[in-house]
Amino acid sequence: MIKADNLTFRYPCSQYFAAKNLTFEILPGEIFGFWGPSGAVSSTTQKILTGLLKGYSAG
Repeated sequence: MIKADNLTFRYPCSQYFAAKNLTFEILPGEIFGFWGPSGAVSSTTQKILTGLLKGYSAG
């Protein structure tokens, strides 16, 4: 299972949040994807989940 609760991330030297208060849950066996326009936080979320980005907060 993958679960995010209030996932928040801001890139260093940026005043804006790249991800703010994201909450979702992916259950075992579910097929999921991140879909949206450029700048819609999908690649940032994937990088956090795979460990490529550090410094995020979650509640």
